[in-house]
Amino acid sequence: MKFCRISHAYLSIFFLPMAGIYAVTGISYVCGHTGKTDTVRLTAALVDPPPQTSEDKGALVKKILADNGVPCPKGAGKEMRNQFTIGRSTGRHAVLELLRENAKKVTVSVNTPNLFSRLILLHKAKGGVPFNVFGIAFGVALLLMYLSGFLFFWSASGLRTKLTLCFAAGLMVTVIVIVASV
Repeated sequence: MKFCRISHAYLSIFFLPMAGIYAVTGISYVCGHTGKTDTVRLTAALVDPPPQTSEDKGALVKKILADNGVPCPKGAGKEMRNQFTIGRSTGRHAVLELLRENAKKVTVSVNTPNLFSRLILLHKAKGGVPFNVFGIAFGVALLLMYLSGFLFFWSASGLRTKLTLCFAAGLMVTVIVIVASV
């Protein structure tokens, strides 16, 4: 029991900042607030047919940005949901919007999310590997903290019935909410 109590205390304090980030961003996202992103849209005429390869799309984005005096975001270009993006979505990034075969114009958006938008994106696992790995560690620690908390109460025989009823009520409400939402 002493090990459970100590590990429960240390894990909860260590992961408290992460719990705060997940709680605030999760509530905000569910309520429809995702932060603000500054966007600059640049349009250019296409002389040639729209580019098909990632390399050609990257070159086109860099040319449009350079022609307009806008520095290119850092990072490699990648195809994502029918769009070509340069840079991480949690930082400043350029997006080449969907190109049609007979397109005469092309639009590039340069997006700069504010800090809160970045935190929302991190919550949704849209950031880098370090935050995602730390998020997984937080999830595992959360399960361990629930397990140790359960063991604390279960060791008190007078609370077992109340604990079992509380769990059953929580399980029923969870199932009802899931069924009502699907």
